[in-house]
Amino acid sequence: MRFTVSLRIYLLAGFLVSLTCIVATIGVAALNSLGGTLEEVSRVNSATTNLLLGGLAFDGERRDIAEFQQTRSEDAVSRLRAREHEASTRFDAADALITVHADGFGRDRKDLIALLRRQTSNFADAAEAVVAGRQTVVPNPDEVGGNLRHLIELQSARGDVLQQEADANAVQQTRMLAGIVVLAVLLGALVSFLLVRGIVRPLRAMTGAMA
Repeated sequence: MRFTVSLRIYLLAGFLVSLTCIVATIGVAALNSLGGTLEEVSRVNSATTNLLLGGLAFDGERRDIAEFQQTRSEDAVSRLRAREHEASTRFDAADALITVHADGFGRDRKDLIALLRRQTSNFADAAEAVVAGRQTVVPNPDEVGGNLRHLIELQSARGDVLQQEADANAVQQTRMLAGIVVLAVLLGALVSFLLVRGIVRPLRAMTGAMA
């Protein structure tokens, strides 16, 4: 009798612990899945921010080019080179945050960043060549502005898609976890009732026999 009651108590405790572990494991897996999506959203937003800052640096570079075309001064070239370095640093930071997927998705944005780096560097190189007398014309910066706008549009569109996926994933994971918790509570209550009843009945029988 004592062995049967003790065994059922152990079974009840073991079942409840196992059920808790299963629910916790599923919850952690769901949170990890959601966390991965949110992390990619953060990376896309950070890359877009760096592109915008690189665009601001390039805008200053554009003004330096206009000044250089008027003055042909070495000071303008120095400022142009400093702006080029700032823009290139921002573009490098954005490039590091963009992931190329197995299907090649993301490669177009990395290629555009590489093109922007070359173009912004070419302006400073051309200005130095003009000062040295090796060249007479500085390239038109308008093409860079168009490429940069296109790249930022691609990044913004990617960020919007990921945010929608994250929102939908969050709703789905929340509903799934809620369903699992409700199911676990009901199953735990049912099994606990059956095991407790199996414990109480022998105790009642033993108490009745002693009375």
